[in-house]
Amino acid sequence: MEGPAFKALIAESTLPAEREKVFSLAYLGFNLGFAFGAAMVGGAVLGPLGAVMALPASAMIQALASSWGTRHEVIDDDGFMQARI
Repeated sequence: MEGPAFKALIAESTLPAEREKVFSLAYLGFNLGFAFGAAMVGGAVLGPLGAVMALPASAMIQALASSWGTRHEVIDDDGFMQARI
């Protein structure tokens, strides 16, 4: 799950005080998985040198992909959460 639905799920299922930590851990997990997956594919295709060269290549692809699209701001509104209870 990715995008606005993923962010909404995190925002609704965490306490406001823990929200920043949960978002940080989610992005850390995504970034580590992306880098580890690229290193595994690079190593399988080109050997040890491919594993090392896949890391900067995947970082460049991820940076380009994250710059496309619209960024949505998370608004912390206690009134919204109280209306749903």
